[in-house]
Amino acid sequence: MDYEDSRVAAEAFATDSASAAEHAPAPAHDHDADQDHAPGQAHAEPDREGATDGGQHNDRDAKVIKGGKHRKVDLALGTQVGPDGKPTGAPGEHKEGKVADADKVSIIAGVGSELEVAPGATPTEDELFTRGSGHKVSKRSGTTATPNVSPAMVPDQLYIDGAPHAEDVRQGGLGDCYFMSCLLGLTQNDPGKLTSVMTMASGDVGVTFQRFDAKTSAYKHVTIHTGNSLLTKKSKKGHVSLVGARMRVADKAKRTQFWAELHGGTVEIHRRDLYETALWAPMMEKAYADFTQKYGNDGQGVAAGDKKKSGYAVIDGGGSVEDCYQMFYGAAATANTTGMTFTPGSDVVAGNLAALQDLLRYQAQKGNTATGTTQTFMHARMSDTGAVTRGRDLIDQVTGILFGMDTMDSLKALFGETTAEAILRMLRSIDRALLRTTLATLRATLVNNLAGTATSAQVAKAADPVSTPDAFPHLWDDTMPAAFKHLRENLGILINLGDDSSPGRRQNYTSHAYQVRDVAIADKTGAPLAVTAATVAGQLANIDAEQSKVVMHNPHATNEPDLRGTGPADGKDDGIFTYTLGQFLRNFDLLRFANVAH
Repeated sequence: MDYEDSRVAAEAFATDSASAAEHAPAPAHDHDADQDHAPGQAHAEPDREGATDGGQHNDRDAKVIKGGKHRKVDLALGTQVGPDGKPTGAPGEHKEGKVADADKVSIIAGVGSELEVAPGATPTEDELFTRGSGHKVSKRSGTTATPNVSPAMVPDQLYIDGAPHAEDVRQGGLGDCYFMSCLLGLTQNDPGKLTSVMTMASGDVGVTFQRFDAKTSAYKHVTIHTGNSLLTKKSKKGHVSLVGARMRVADKAKRTQFWAELHGGTVEIHRRDLYETALWAPMMEKAYADFTQKYGNDGQGVAAGDKKKSGYAVIDGGGSVEDCYQMFYGAAATANTTGMTFTPGSDVVAGNLAALQDLLRYQAQKGNTATGTTQTFMHARMSDTGAVTRGRDLIDQVTGILFGMDTMDSLKALFGETTAEAILRMLRSIDRALLRTTLATLRATLVNNLAGTATSAQVAKAADPVSTPDAFPHLWDDTMPAAFKHLRENLGILINLGDDSSPGRRQNYTSHAYQVRDVAIADKTGAPLAVTAATVAGQLANIDAEQSKVVMHNPHATNEPDLRGTGPADGKDDGIFTYTLGQFLRNFDLLRFANVAH
C-alpha cells in the first residue's frame, strides 16, 4: 500500500483506538509532498563507510496490535502453492485407525532414535520394531506404507533450497505492499543482500537494517533480534492464521523420519515429513515492524503521530517503496520517482520520454552487483486521482465516438435502408444511448470525486454496472476503436478503487506498489528494438506501444489483471503478469525506483 491511499486490510484484525485511524481509507490525494524528499529527488546522503553504532535490539517480539498475538512458528501456519499459483494450505496431519494385531514387539527406532530415509522411501517394518518378544500388543495403528503422518518444519532454516525466491514473497493482511514489493526487487536482482542481513540460530532470528542518524548525518547498522514467532489471529471457530506475510512451504519434504511407539496395547507407526519453509519473508516483515517502531517507517526517525503505536500499525499505514532500499544499502541507495502521463487520443510513447529512459536504464542496470556499478530497482503505482482523471477523459473520448457513430448512421438512413438495416440501426442506437447514459452517471461521480464530494466507494459502485462484461456490446467489441478497450481497462481499476486485494474482476489496483520485473522494447513487427536510455529520444517513432512489453509482479502473489473474472490470461494466478507498454503507461502513473551505487 502506497502513502497515497491507505485501506482497511481485507484480513485485518481488530485494532485499538490508537491504530484505528491507520486502517481508515485516506482521502484520494497525493501525500508525496509530506515525505522527507520531494518527488524525483533523493535524501541528502552521507558516506556510509564505517558508520555503525553496533546496535543490538533485543526486543524479541515487536509490540502487537490489539487482537493479534505472537505464536511460535509451526508448519500449520504455512501455505503450499499449487501449479496454478493458488495457495493450498500447509501439509496436514494424518492419523490411522486401530486394527487387530496380536503379538509381542520390541522397538528399534523410537522417539529420539528415529530412522531417517530418503523422501518418498518406505522402510521395512523390522527396521522399526521386531516381533516375537518384548511388549504384548493387541492392536496396531498404521503401517510403513500407510503410517500416521505428522509434517513439521526443518528446524533453524530460513530458505527453501538455500536462497530467497520471488515466490516466497506473499503479502498478507498488512498494508505494507511497499516493503513487500521491495523484497520482490531484492529477490530478483540481489538475493545475496537478503541472505547477508539475516541470520537464524537456536530459534533466534537476527536482521540487520540501516537507519539514518540525524545527529551524525550517517547511516548506522542496527540488528533486530527476534524470537521464532509471528503475529497471528484466531478466528471465532478457533482457527489460527498469520496476520501479515504468508510463509511458503516447499512442495516436497526435504527429510523423512520413521519411528514406532507403544501406547498400552497398541503399536503405532509414525512418519514425520520435514519441509523447508520460506520463513525469511514473514520474519523479515516482523523485524521491519520492530525496526519501524524504534526508528521510523524507513529508518529516518519516528513520526510524532507514530511514537505510541505498534510498529505493525505504522507499516500497515503505507509507505514509499523507493525509500525502503536505504534500509538495506544505506547511503548507497538514492530514492527517485518519475510521473507518467496519458491523454486519450495522444501518442502515449512520445508523451513519456522520461519514464521510458528510466525503464530502459532499469533494464540495463537491474542485475548489477559488482563494485563500481550502479543497480536499479523499479516499481510502479497508479494513484486514485490518476485513475479517476483518466477515467473521466476516456469517457469523454468514448462518448464523442458514440455520438459520431450515431450521426453516421443517421446520414446513411437518409439515403435509404432496408427494414432489416433499420432494425439493426435502432438496436445499435439503443445500446449506444444506454451506454452514454451510464457513462454520464459515472462521469458525474468521477468529477465529484476529484472535487472531494464523492468517495472511492461511490466511484466503485458507479463504475460496476458499466464494467460488467458484455453488458454493453459496443464497449466489449474489439473491432471498436482502441478507446473502448482503454476505457474497459480503466473501469477494471475504478471498480476496486480504495482496495488492493478485492476478489473478482480487476485490472491493477490503485495505491499499490507493483514491482517491475522486465522491460522489452519492440518495433511494429514485434522485433526487439536496439534502444537505450541514451538513444531512445531519437527512436520514439519506432517504438510500438502494443508490441513492447513490461512484466509486473504483485506482492500479494495473486490478483493479476482479470477483467472478465474468469482467471488470469496465463492461467496461473501467481501475481506475475505482462502488460503491453501501452497498457503500462495507461494504467500506472508513477515510477518509483532506487539507484544503488556499489
